[in-house]
Amino acid sequence: MTLDEVGGAERLIVDAAKTLQQRGHNVIIYTSHHSPKHCFEETKSNHLPPPSSFNGPGGYDLRVQENRDYLKELESFASGLGLTFTTIWPGKKLPIAAKDSQLLFMPSISDSMKNALLQRSLCLLYTPTEEHFGIVPVEAMSLGVPVIAMNSGGPRETVVNGITGFLCEKSPTRMGEKMEILLTQKTTRKQMSEQARQHVKNNFSLDRFGELLENNLLNLLSQ
Repeated sequence: MTLDEVGGAERLIVDAAKTLQQRGHNVIIYTSHHSPKHCFEETKSNHLPPPSSFNGPGGYDLRVQENRDYLKELESFASGLGLTFTTIWPGKKLPIAAKDSQLLFMPSISDSMKNALLQRSLCLLYTPTEEHFGIVPVEAMSLGVPVIAMNSGGPRETVVNGITGFLCEKSPTRMGEKMEILLTQKTTRKQMSEQARQHVKNNFSLDRFGELLENNLLNLLSQ
């Protein structure tokens, strides 16, 4: 499976969280649904599909029953909303049906594929609430990808609201509003991309960590 097969030239929206129930993937799926209360303005007539495709790569272990059950639940949820989807398994050839799918579930992709998907993405959606530090938003921002995350936990320390992405409540409507900004306002998206990359360089890069560690050690020695 290659990136061209997965994404082509279209705009992607990626959620790279693990396939665990508490991650809230269904909020993202519902955001893309043709509901007058939970969809992009231009899709309310139900004649236009959402102007992007959603990719859901994430950690997945076949040995864990919770993972298996929740993936089936997500597939059933998407089907019930009338959304087309394809589940792409590691090492398997991309099914023809995936070309026209609105949702792609991608259990256990490689780091290289994850980074390649992020680089082609409009934004990263990060749905966990009260999450720990969370490295995924930092990885995305380092590649110049704005992050839409929940206004709680770790993202409040890593995502600068309105600068490197958006912090919002866990609501399909609120998330859809932020996605629409990035979809329709190219200048805003470009600025956020540049600011996200610089933010990571200034605060979370190896050089920055080394500088902080050295300063702390010197302070200890001087006491």
